[in-house]
Amino acid sequence: MKDDDLQEAFDKLWPTWSSEMAAMIYADIIQVMDLILLTSIVDNRREIERIKPNYYTGLRELRPLLTGQIRVRMQNK
Repeated sequence: MKDDDLQEAFDKLWPTWSSEMAAMIYADIIQVMDLILLTSIVDNRREIERIKPNYYTGLRELRPLLTGQIRVRMQNK
């Protein structure tokens, strides 16, 4: 794959698919739609890997507020 992020995403998905893929290749059922689906799954994995660090950082920052350790005071206008 030309995109390093796509290659990394594909590499993370491959262990799950390898046994199923062998069965599909043997049965000759890989069609164009299967390849389109595979491409979209890899692209989705790339996006998940891209946003995951920001998600966990944001969650860590919000945890004190969500658990009531920090109280927010609303100012009257």
